[in-house]
Amino acid sequence: MKNRRGSIVVMYMLILSTLITGAVASVAVLSNSQTQGGSVGYDRDQAFYAAEAGVQRAIWNLKYNASASTWLAALPITETWPNGNAKYKITTSNVNWPTNPVNFQCIGTSQDGTVTSQASVTIADSSSTNSGFCPGFSMSGSDGFAGTLNIAGTFETTGNFSAAGKVTLITVSGQPAASLEIEGTCTCSSVLKVPGNLYSSGKITVSGSATVGGNVQSGGQITHSGTLNVTGTTTQNSDPLPGTSKFTTPAVDTSGLIAGNYGTVQTISGGAPSSLNLDFSQNPVIEINGNLTISGANISITPPASGTGTLIINGALNLSGTLGTSASPAALNIVTTGNITQSGTQYVTGALCCGGVLTCSGTYNVNGCTVVQKGIAGSGTMNLNYVSPPSYVNYAAAGAGVGATTTNVVTASNFMGPMY
Repeated sequence: MKNRRGSIVVMYMLILSTLITGAVASVAVLSNSQTQGGSVGYDRDQAFYAAEAGVQRAIWNLKYNASASTWLAALPITETWPNGNAKYKITTSNVNWPTNPVNFQCIGTSQDGTVTSQASVTIADSSSTNSGFCPGFSMSGSDGFAGTLNIAGTFETTGNFSAAGKVTLITVSGQPAASLEIEGTCTCSSVLKVPGNLYSSGKITVSGSATVGGNVQSGGQITHSGTLNVTGTTTQNSDPLPGTSKFTTPAVDTSGLIAGNYGTVQTISGGAPSSLNLDFSQNPVIEINGNLTISGANISITPPASGTGTLIINGALNLSGTLGTSASPAALNIVTTGNITQSGTQYVTGALCCGGVLTCSGTYNVNGCTVVQKGIAGSGTMNLNYVSPPSYVNYAAAGAGVGATTTNVVTASNFMGPMY
């Protein structure tokens, strides 16, 4: 018995030593995993902000560089971004400045070269009729919407415009008065309120009530059996958007987004799932192959570490039920190649890019740029708010002389902000 005294203590010490060793190993593995995750996030941020630095560099050269033509001729160029030694490459397909707008593509690369990001911007001479600020709503096709449409920012459409419902434009703080720019005809049979200018390449017909705080200019006749109140001047039979000065609604560049160097893209099948978990913490872009039905209550969103995740639907989207709230909107960029049919009530913070017709019969609230390719329809309520444009939107000329300002900045590759 005396020889076995203390053996239980030795056994306990051996067990305790084993437990401590295992705990230390687990902490080491967890620490290494967190370090790797933090490194990936840092590399992504480096690449994103390097691309944005390239955009800023391009704008600065066209606005302030006395030898802007020489600088353009030297493109493409690659420069080092001071923060972390990341790099950005600036390319362009058109150097006929200032006669024509110039489109820049800027690709940022992290310091270790493992992550890239891209941004694009189109810059026009500030003396151009169409130069200005990023529009709140850009649309191709004709407007067949008969509901209530509230837009914070300028509304541009390449088709005919019909205010069969109540249409109200709201000026965004820090931007010029919100304007309505139409490449087709303008018909107002209900209520239209425009704090800025009303430009139409075709005729303007008002049988309801239209109030314009700026100027009205039409490529055809202006007739009104209803009420037309104009604060500024009225000019008819003079196209305000002639020839190449007309704007171009950005295309829905789904293939560019999928291959946009934003990291790994998760692909899942479409349909009408009983529940849909969009986890952007690991995949900044999630692609749906086929049509998708979202009832609102069956969707959960795990946001990325920073920015807003992007849902790309190679097909149509049927969105009903509820999604988000006014106090806590769903952080989600939505891009479709087909139509969007909306009912119920949704609150979304992020960009909306519809490759087909957007039909709204419920209440749709979007805080972000909105682009629709083939027109809008329905009789619901749409509140489209673009209240926080990128820092590089407002670059009007300073003082006298020719300056540079951005236009058509709502391209699918840059209006969504950080993709991760």
